[in-house]
Amino acid sequence: MSEPISNYHQAVGIRIREVRLELHISQTKLATMLDVTCATVSRWESGVRGMSVETLLILADVLGIPASSLLPKEHQYKQGQQITHSDQRPAQPR
Repeated sequence: MSEPISNYHQAVGIRIREVRLELHISQTKLATMLDVTCATVSRWESGVRGMSVETLLILADVLGIPASSLLPKEHQYKQGQQITHSDQRPAQPR
């Protein structure tokens, strides 16, 4: 069973905040680097708002980390691991 979306956003937000603080970057500075508002960064970090995959990739690049390191562990891709979707239905015969 998959986790609720809000928990996913919260987990990503916690990780963004951890990395930002490790790098001694303020929310204001990160917002400037990403051309977003401080409120947007705050909403990401609190899990109130999610972000697009494109934004996640840009954020990871700005922070100098792999994008997968911002994802909750159960959503991380490990090299050599096949990506599967447990909720994906089998193809219907034609």
